[in-house]
Amino acid sequence: MKLNKLTRQIIAEFIGTTVFLAAVVGATASASPFGGVAVPVALGLMMVLFGDLSGGHFNPVISLFFFARRQITGAQFGGYVAAQLAGSVAGVALGATIWNQGANLTFNTGDILATPAVIVSELVGTTVLVWLFAKFAGSGKGNLAAPVVAAWVFAAGTFTSTHAIANPAVTFGRFFTAVSGAGIQANVGVELMLAQVGGALLALILLTFVTEKGLAKAKKRKKA
Repeated sequence: MKLNKLTRQIIAEFIGTTVFLAAVVGATASASPFGGVAVPVALGLMMVLFGDLSGGHFNPVISLFFFARRQITGAQFGGYVAAQLAGSVAGVALGATIWNQGANLTFNTGDILATPAVIVSELVGTTVLVWLFAKFAGSGKGNLAAPVVAAWVFAAGTFTSTHAIANPAVTFGRFFTAVSGAGIQANVGVELMLAQVGGALLALILLTFVTEKGLAKAKKRKKA
């Protein structure tokens, strides 16, 4: 049976997100000093594997960005986001199983609110992540998107207070894991997701009115 392209794209987004979340949870459970490298490398490799099929988004705000730019259809956007959210839950279960911490899913709740530092961290981390992804994916240099995004995830994961989650699917999946250090309380997570969506919208503004116009002006000057 031959699957149509949209179905294969949705499956790609599911698998890529699952592996990425398994890396996030597994790196946390292992407490390895290389955990900060393993996560962006896993993401970059999934982007290389599936980039030419689905674009290698694995992140609802990246899909939102491309939908807002009319570069993917409504069917793609809906299918991608559903696959990313489902993959995130599957990924946290897989990561827990790999480290024998049980695949039973939980739901993390509490009454803690996100701090301004956390909100700013996610806003900055997400804005630059989406901006970089979109710039390289749309400039004919899509082969550079994976290493560039992986480099930013590593860098921002080091200097931000949230380790640059920058991904509503990652946030959502971590609602359901009991692995120590990997779980996120749902009420805090909702605030993080709002900051991440805000970062995607800010990236859309910056790419449209700063990067793209700046490049266009530079090209006009060269022609003149």
